[in-house]
Amino acid sequence: MLTAHQNRSAPADSVRILFLGPCNMFVENQPGTAYPEVCVRTLRTTFPQLNIVWDRHQLMHPAGLLPRLRTSLGSFQPDIMILNLAAVYAAIPLRMSIIAMMAPEVLQSARAFLHRVEARLRTDSAFARLLRQRSKITPEQTYQPVALDEYQRLATAALEFCKESSSCRLVLMGPGGFNDYGKNRYPLYSQDLWASVNRMVTALGKRFAIPVVNSHDMMESFGSNVYLPDSDLWSTQGHELVAREVEDVVAGQILALPSRDASFHPALNSRAGFASIPS
Repeated sequence: MLTAHQNRSAPADSVRILFLGPCNMFVENQPGTAYPEVCVRTLRTTFPQLNIVWDRHQLMHPAGLLPRLRTSLGSFQPDIMILNLAAVYAAIPLRMSIIAMMAPEVLQSARAFLHRVEARLRTDSAFARLLRQRSKITPEQTYQPVALDEYQRLATAALEFCKESSSCRLVLMGPGGFNDYGKNRYPLYSQDLWASVNRMVTALGKRFAIPVVNSHDMMESFGSNVYLPDSDLWSTQGHELVAREVEDVVAGQILALPSRDASFHPALNSRAGFASIPS
């Protein structure tokens, strides 16, 4: 069956797509079912002539959004970035270290290395005892739920930076739908909060002329089937529906990309520029 975009033409080259957002980009024990993976599979079918290179970077808290954007733009150099500004950041305190906020991939790599080291050590050795206290080396702190005005300020600063410093095309995505099962997990969980964050994202899209994926209203219209039973986590159907909405917008962004000549391509035009990005 042909998708909505299969008759479209696109640059016969490659495109780099980055997803930046919370942990709903991953589905534990079900590889290939999270919405970024489903979206990319569909895009590869829609644009078979394109080599689609993609990745996903986790955003731990909006306070780390600007440094995460700076790092992601410099390291991955996406042509298109999907930024998911979720409501969870405004609903629950989050405990993490500053490294986890700014560069979670670095922390994950370090943890994996330390686990390998620990496996080779005698448990009573001095070095093993030191490793067990590594939380003192990278202390954690609790970040309270971000107020909406502060959330908007942080997102605005990050979007202004991206617009000024990169040719990357942005896509904004608001929170998913709301159901009652999150009340036990989130102290400030409410339908009004989720809707308020969605309105904030929509307003930012209009202000910066950035397309917005309104996953909130879409999921609200589908009811309980988009969630796992007795959970506020998205079901496979929920991920597929969100992927369809994201793919529709991203396909349009692919078609809007300039031709891949040397004057445009980020790999040729922007590498030196990223070196001068203000810290």
